[in-house]
Amino acid sequence: MADLSATGGDLSFVRTGSLECELALMFKLGRDRFAVSARHIQEVCPLSNLVPVPRAPDFVFGVVNRRGRIVTVIDLAHLINAPRTQVTPTSLVLTCVERRGEVGFLVDEIESVESIPLGASGSILTERGTAERLLLDKVMANLESYFD
Repeated sequence: MADLSATGGDLSFVRTGSLECELALMFKLGRDRFAVSARHIQEVCPLSNLVPVPRAPDFVFGVVNRRGRIVTVIDLAHLINAPRTQVTPTSLVLTCVERRGEVGFLVDEIESVESIPLGASGSILTERGTAERLLLDKVMANLESYFD
């Protein structure tokens, strides 16, 4: 389990020469690569002890207990109109903090933490190739619209 809470605050922004950058977590959903600002990430951990929630929306895989806190595990792919994520023994939960509490997004693989240009959007070039910048604020707003 990797605790990324230390990347918040001043540590999530870096300067590379004259270019201001932020740290981003690179991950995969299926064959697609994504980058999300590390300031949104609380932790990444293996999916274990998933409890299904009866009558939950299709995009809710269930809930997990993380050190006494209940975290809802969401199919991030559903929220960004990608093919449904399959739960596998190697599935990971990317736990993010939002105003209603913590939410976990199921991802296939964590690749790295890299510096990306501050405010970059759309496709960005990284050390391992191209990734799509995921604006978690928009994803969270989309998620909240289901519950409002």
